Amino acid sequence: MRRLALSDEKRASPRVPLESLVHNDRFTFASAVNISLGGLCLVIGTPCEIGDRIKVEFFLDDQERKIVATAETVWTQWSPPGSYMSGQRFCETKDDDLELIRLYCLRRSATQMGM
Repeated sequence: MRRLALSDEKRASPRVPLESLVHNDRFTFASAVNISLGGLCLVIGTPCEIGDRIKVEFFLDDQERKIVATAETVWTQWSPPGSYMSGQRFCETKDDDLELIRLYCLRRSATQMGM
């Protein structure tokens, strides 16, 4: 199996796994699947519309401080059994929270590549 280098990633910033419950102002259930500097992929119980904005709050695996951001829905798709996957792009995030996300993604990327 080939491991992707950071330069192989087609996104503006690489995605890395994140297992975290996500508190938000809209859904009763949300769980993060992955994160990048640009946003989150969530598993949600209720679909959302493209363009919807939600406030999200979550913890990175290795941090005690909560990250708070406003995110915009860029895609949603049904995902069995009875939930949805949703791509959320960060719209409003504090600079120090973005720096924590950037460092987290760098560390996780290095770990994935065996560094």
